[in-house]
Amino acid sequence: STTYIETVFQLLICFMVQNIIPKNKYIAFLVTPIVIAPLTVLGIALSRVMPNNGTLYLNNVALVRKPA
Repeated sequence: STTYIETVFQLLICFMVQNIIPKNKYIAFLVTPIVIAPLTVLGIALSRVMPNNGTLYLNNVALVRKPA
């Protein structure tokens, strides 16, 4: 399980990678570590400082079949 802070930072990072980081793979290769690494470290650090009550569960998998 994960903490609330880690989840918020993971969602922020996913949003940034999909919508803000340039689509050019060479520029993205250079920009991603500069932008994403500090956010990841900050999220991990804050998750260690903030209280965790262990009630957040986000590891759900849905198996869906399309009707024939």
